[in-house]
Amino acid sequence: MSEATTNASQQQGSNSYPQNSGYRGQAWFNTQGNLLNAIDFIARQINSGQSHASLVKVISVSGGGSSAPAMVAVQPMVDQVDGFGTRTAHGTIHNIPCFRYQAGVCAFIVDPIPGDIGLAVICDRDISQAKATGDVSAPGSARQNSWADGCYFGAFLGKEATTTVALTQDGKVTIVAPGGLFVTGDITTTGTLTNNGVNISSTHVHGGVEPGAGNTAVPH
Repeated sequence: MSEATTNASQQQGSNSYPQNSGYRGQAWFNTQGNLLNAIDFIARQINSGQSHASLVKVISVSGGGSSAPAMVAVQPMVDQVDGFGTRTAHGTIHNIPCFRYQAGVCAFIVDPIPGDIGLAVICDRDISQAKATGDVSAPGSARQNSWADGCYFGAFLGKEATTTVALTQDGKVTIVAPGGLFVTGDITTTGTLTNNGVNISSTHVHGGVEPGAGNTAVPH
């Protein structure tokens, strides 16, 4: 095989695919050999046209925050391949709802950002009306197993995290927040509150002061 032929074969794709122009898709030389093979081919072609789940990359994000879970536009990360092994990238799938860990009005909010990798799970019926109303509804159309009816669950294959909440088996909860920890509301603790090894509970006192109208220094 010449170098030019080898390079052309590599550009087309895997050598496991039929390279004869007489066969398309997943057809093989024995597909038309008997009725069973033909039926098997038809069944596999129908099944291959269904979408179920795939790794996807987030292209853009809309919404999110405390108001409602975000919606994302995603691109499937595994390209389409034809009968010759030639790759064709998927287009962008828009208006995909994101999973959020939430119950009632209580939520843990970590919205995705462009470049995140997650899993798109494809619903078997058109969910457009359910997305629009937030309630039980009829299917929006007769489509089935369409990318447009996907839901996004993230994240997979992520980068090293720098802002974290870690729960460990020894009973500790460790929060790392380089930008600061902001709390709205009262803080109640039944344990000891410590800052740099110093107890700053209600029994914390400062020495070396005399009674008077002045204030002590801040806790340290």
